[in-house]
Amino acid sequence: MRRPTGRPDLRRERLDTAVWLLIVDGLATGRHVSVHDTQLDAQAMLEHLVDDHVHHEDSISQLSWTIAQRAMAGGNTRETCHDKLLPLPAPE
Repeated sequence: MRRPTGRPDLRRERLDTAVWLLIVDGLATGRHVSVHDTQLDAQAMLEHLVDDHVHHEDSISQLSWTIAQRAMAGGNTRETCHDKLLPLPAPE
C-alpha cells in the first residue's frame, strides 16, 4: 500500500529499530529475559537482578548473563557481550 507524501511508514521505522536483550541464568526465580531501549538500561536491570539475588542467595557464582543488541528486522547481530563474571563492560 502506498503512503501519502510526507507521512512516514512507521512499520518500516519499527523494523529498523534495534533493541538490547538481557538474559540471566542461575537466578533463584529462574531465567530472566527482558528487552531494553539502551545498553545502559539492560545493564541497570542486570545490576538490579544481581543485587536482589545476592541479597537473598549470597552468591553470584552460578549466574551467567548475556546482553545482546538485535535489530527488529533480519535478526542482525550488532553487538553481544556475555560473561559469568562481574563487573559489566562499559557501554560504548
